[in-house]
Amino acid sequence: MIALCGRVAIRKNRPPHVRIDVGPVAERVEYSNPLRAEFMEDTGKLILRVTLGVLMLPHGMAKASSTVLNYLQGMLVDHGLPGFLAYGVYLGEVLAPLLMIVGYYTRPAAVVFAINAVLVIYLAYSRQLLQLEQYGGLVLEAKYMYVLGGIAVALLGAGKYSISGGKSKWD
Repeated sequence: MIALCGRVAIRKNRPPHVRIDVGPVAERVEYSNPLRAEFMEDTGKLILRVTLGVLMLPHGMAKASSTVLNYLQGMLVDHGLPGFLAYGVYLGEVLAPLLMIVGYYTRPAAVVFAINAVLVIYLAYSRQLLQLEQYGGLVLEAKYMYVLGGIAVALLGAGKYSISGGKSKWD
């Protein structure tokens, strides 16, 4: 049995959280179940933070050699920054991604992750900020995705699928 309520039809034998819009375009089912929405939100947070972490981790592991660290120190000094900041690459490209993947101190880790990505752009790619590739995409679009993805994770937090279960203010 269907009861019409404005433009929304509610079937009597369906759960109360399912509504069917019988508007002129097509039948659309709308779920207002808060548990489903929470599941989708937490799953999205998990996918975002794990993807960013897994994609950044190999960059940090590649910088584990002393020759790369010496190169980074030279680059920092050339830009007027102290050379010891080169060790920050281990924080921004190894530790922060690992913390984001497991969901522990996710918000601070994501801030460090984003700052690291900004420093990479500044130190290595500052002349290519708005340069386009041959097919129209930005040369630095992946770097921008790291910056903005880190900011998004810092704002969203880890969600329920993390070590703390999303109960800590730092996650």
